[in-house]
Amino acid sequence: LLVRQPEYVRCTNQRPAVVIDLDDGAPDAQTARSPADAAAADPQLVAAIDEVRRFGVDVLWITDQASDSRTAIAEGLRSSGLDPVGSDAILTPSGAGDRKQLRRFRAAQSHCIIAVVGDRRSDADEAYDYLRDPTTPLVIDANWNAGWFILPAPLRQLAATTPNQEDGNQEDGNALDPR
Repeated sequence: LLVRQPEYVRCTNQRPAVVIDLDDGAPDAQTARSPADAAAADPQLVAAIDEVRRFGVDVLWITDQASDSRTAIAEGLRSSGLDPVGSDAILTPSGAGDRKQLRRFRAAQSHCIIAVVGDRRSDADEAYDYLRDPTTPLVIDANWNAGWFILPAPLRQLAATTPNQEDGNQEDGNALDPR
């Protein structure tokens, strides 16, 4: 796998956005449940996302759940307090083979992506799913804690893993040093 030096694109008139992955990458993650089963989100996360919105930054939620689950996901986000007014976009697959990487690229056409949050490294870049040795340093590692962040899945009850997103690599659980 060859990962070249990243090319950063200067944002012009696009709205700033944060992409937050909803899928739980843990090996023992539960499948999707009803939004009624969703527990309240961590109050610190709710406050942080509210603060992001106050600065005029859009929140884009990304998931591998089917597009017909958008209504249930939106309800879970609303009832948990993560999207209390239902104004956030939910990026779901548009068909077979529509990877999160492609959805992030499409989102970058209309938004200036200033941060990506997920519970595993490949939530920021799928290159991490293809490493034979998960400790291999990559040039893109410079993005960690400088726009890319590891946090627990925001709605574990709604987050479903899919076989094609799992690489078998275990994260060490350290949000400050994901390597």
